[in-house]
Amino acid sequence: MALRLARRDVRRHRGRSLAVLLMVGVPTMLICLGLVVGATGSISPEESVPLTMGPAQASITTSEGHRVAQTANPEYGFSVKDAAAREIPGARPGGTVEMNAAAVGELAGGQALPWTMGQTRARIGDRDLGLDTLAVAEPSRLTGKITLRSGRWPTGADEVLVSPAAVRRGVPDSGSLQLLVDGDERTVQVVGTALSLQSWGASHELLTTTPDAMVDESRSSGWFLMGDRPVTWADVTRLNEYGLAVHSAHVVTHPPTQDQIDPELREMGSSTSDTAQLVALGATLLLIVIALLVGPAFAVGATRQRRTLALAASNGATAGQLRRTVLAQAIVLGGLSALVGALVAVPVGWVVIRVITDRGSPLGPFEVPWWQLGAICAIALVAAILAALVPAQRLTKLDIVGAMRGRVVSAPPSRWLFVLGLVLAGVGGAGVIIGLDRTEYVIALAAILLVLGTLLLVPRILHALGGLAGPLPLPLRLAVRDLARHRTRSAPTVAAVLAGSAALTMGLIGATSDNTQQRLDYLPQTISGEGYMYGGGSTQGQDAIDRAARELPELVITPVHSYGSSYEDAPAASDVPAEPFVTTLPRGCTVKDVVSPDRTPQGDVELAPEDGTGNPCLDLSTGSGSTMSMSTISFMPAADIVRRFDLTGDEARTVTDGGGVLVAGEPDGIVSEGRVALGRGTLTVADETGEAKLGGTPSTSRVPVVIRPQTKDTLARAWQSGLVLPTEAAVDAGWPLTVTGYLLHDPDGPIDTATQERLQQVLGDETYVDVERGFSNPLAIVIAVLIAIFTLVLLVVTLTATALSMAEQERDQATIAAVGGSRRTRRLMVASQTWLLATIGIVLGALVGSFPGITIARALTSEGWDPFTGLQLDREAIIDIPWLPLAIVLVAVPALAALLAGLGIRRTPDLTRRTE
Repeated sequence: MALRLARRDVRRHRGRSLAVLLMVGVPTMLICLGLVVGATGSISPEESVPLTMGPAQASITTSEGHRVAQTANPEYGFSVKDAAAREIPGARPGGTVEMNAAAVGELAGGQALPWTMGQTRARIGDRDLGLDTLAVAEPSRLTGKITLRSGRWPTGADEVLVSPAAVRRGVPDSGSLQLLVDGDERTVQVVGTALSLQSWGASHELLTTTPDAMVDESRSSGWFLMGDRPVTWADVTRLNEYGLAVHSAHVVTHPPTQDQIDPELREMGSSTSDTAQLVALGATLLLIVIALLVGPAFAVGATRQRRTLALAASNGATAGQLRRTVLAQAIVLGGLSALVGALVAVPVGWVVIRVITDRGSPLGPFEVPWWQLGAICAIALVAAILAALVPAQRLTKLDIVGAMRGRVVSAPPSRWLFVLGLVLAGVGGAGVIIGLDRTEYVIALAAILLVLGTLLLVPRILHALGGLAGPLPLPLRLAVRDLARHRTRSAPTVAAVLAGSAALTMGLIGATSDNTQQRLDYLPQTISGEGYMYGGGSTQGQDAIDRAARELPELVITPVHSYGSSYEDAPAASDVPAEPFVTTLPRGCTVKDVVSPDRTPQGDVELAPEDGTGNPCLDLSTGSGSTMSMSTISFMPAADIVRRFDLTGDEARTVTDGGGVLVAGEPDGIVSEGRVALGRGTLTVADETGEAKLGGTPSTSRVPVVIRPQTKDTLARAWQSGLVLPTEAAVDAGWPLTVTGYLLHDPDGPIDTATQERLQQVLGDETYVDVERGFSNPLAIVIAVLIAIFTLVLLVVTLTATALSMAEQERDQATIAAVGGSRRTRRLMVASQTWLLATIGIVLGALVGSFPGITIARALTSEGWDPFTGLQLDREAIIDIPWLPLAIVLVAVPALAALLAGLGIRRTPDLTRRTE
């Protein structure tokens, strides 16, 4: 009976029903949308198989001559052994994957379909684009990995497919396309668009049937093993002996035990995090927020039904029946709203995933986590029932005569409940903060106590404000006293605003603290307003740099060198390479002390001794060599060194005479009598064992240096180098140098964005061009959107609750008008009520939200990286309270809500004869 009455009441009061639908349905829809996107983006090992290899049984790659060990997926765990690999019967050493496909297929027990990945250059107008490319002879056989979006499959070497992401970069989705191959242009036909997932998540931008157009040094290749016979773990270990790494579909679903995996690889990928605690905090706050948002609708609805319920009670209805009537409305409205929100999230999620996929980030097969959506619906339903529980429970003490006559006066608030609220809020706030170091149950319970304790404070606060209203002007006095008298109506509105404000504060503190950490850790790459570029490969070379210098004469392009031979001059693979190096020699250290047999010279920015190996010969040295991935001894023109470090007088003459600039944290351990000792020599690395040995007798020399302390500014001036030497001196001495990058500056001022974009177009995508413009807040848009969304939520909640309350205040408004109250007075009264409710809710919400916000900030900022050494650090958490955004919300939202509420007052209320 109660449910039938509730269903009829939903149809009769459509406005209140719509308000509940929005308050419950919108949060539910947003959360379910996140779950759908998250489930689709979380690709299980089983789901990864068709995305990485389609219907193939395995994907196979080779390690070039050595046996290998691997985990179930070699991308997550893989090592090359010292032992030489067994020869593959019938394979041609040094042959292409196409040449050896038959031999590999025979060995593995299937048909080997060769594939090659790499970069292809395309000419689009006056731009050269680098396109991530997959070449496979029969792409139509790889359904699942390759999804044809439009057009048809290519049938020859002169036909290609492109991805939607490539189309957005300017690549045509049909017609002719110009590819750059060995300096010449080759025309191919685009016959359609397709998606092909790469191992790291993005989609290949170009799909061809032959690798002929790829840049040689960018290529990697292997085979897809087609057939019906699964590749077991025993097959994988057997193929490992031939130097083949195997990603098997069968092994993914039937993984080996830890005992079967190589001991060195067993612990790879293990980690711990605070995810469980944060998820528990989020789920608990979701329940609380929905309950508080929907509270005013049920509270006001129950109040408006007091006369109807009193009439039923006068005719024999029990308190339980009255209570079930209100709770039934919560069940019908809450269940309907949650169901609508969850169902709407599914098609919206499909559209969002389609957009994300088309932008080059495939998320996996579309997946709807129905049980999770059901759980969220259940939580939303429980939240709605909890919101209605308080007004329903209040009906047990219903004053039938007073309700029939229209009197609604709240009982005086309890002082003991106020004290209890203070205790619960304090305990809950402390529990939320320390709960990150405990279990998820502690943090969930603490969040409930925090919010519950704060809510217990609201009636006493409203009552206290009523006692202070005497000196206020008439409209304000009426507003404050009305809120104090009708606390059963005012408190749920404050709670709803509190919920939105708490969620906003929590998100702002977490995002702002994370942004502050990133800003403190930010290390400028070069001088502000200047730029740098590197990359390009063999297809770029000096010709592209010369073209940039001609087309952008306002830029000064300065080459930066490192010590060593260029890659083009590297010895043949069959030779044992002799790799030149140069390194600083800390005081008391020899070349052999710095160049230990099992490692090359230091390749990172100078380490602090307490963070390094403990050996000052290693920790205080910097070096450069052809095997370095990053050079810390750089060579620049002397004039540019002088300009970048603002050297004058003797310091400038030191550099122009062949000296350098040392950027060091502890120069006393490196510099002696104003000079730094350098050691030069060669390292020979045995290809079979990887052992490095000094070749011949190293030479030493001493060069004068200008000392600069190691700071963010000096590292930027040195382009992250520990020692900068003049290029002219190195050339005069006959040292081998290779270009590692270029520095850019405009003598007339900072490089603008238009110049940077033009330079990027001239050089193409394979060259990375950037201009140092200081730290830019990556979360600025997120914070702005967060403020906008929750500001809108707070306005909607405040105005909706005010509208529901005003519907109940019709009798009071008519009384005020009957005794001569003007429209202006009534508007000021309603505006004052709205402003006061919003202000109290936002202030209390900011206090409540600050506790979980601090917890989130601790989780995000308690770990990080030292910007100088690159080492991971455990440090004090960064807590940054965004006072200005919170103050703007505190001022703007109540003011705007009050203005809109005041404008909504009708000119003349319906005057009725009072019976008392």
